[in-house]
Amino acid sequence: MVINVLISSDEEIDQLLQVLSLPNLRTKCVYLGAKGCLWRVKPIVCEMFLCEYAKKTVFDKDRPALREWGRLKRREKRYTWPNRPVLFDDLESYFIRAGYSSSLMYFHNSPGLLRIKALAGLTRSV
Repeated sequence: MVINVLISSDEEIDQLLQVLSLPNLRTKCVYLGAKGCLWRVKPIVCEMFLCEYAKKTVFDKDRPALREWGRLKRREKRYTWPNRPVLFDDLESYFIRAGYSSSLMYFHNSPGLLRIKALAGLTRSV
């Protein structure tokens, strides 16, 4: 979120603040606006998400695209699978030390990711 605010225009930040000030009664992502995602830089979890319908529609007709998708999904783990130090873990640590916290700090809050870090011997104090 911080990176997005740093590179977003005042208008984009206002849109984010406006949507966050409303109760989230939707079943879809709160950041999904009429023109698509409100984030300037989308979280990797969003960028790497394709619903089953979209995958079937595209990949059933294009096997090379399916192979490329598989390659990208394997690369994704370099950034999101913390069995070795990853950038987002370091960024979260920086902000936690500065006194900020968010439920979106997956590397410090997700039980699954915390277990992976512990198994890899990467648990460290913040």
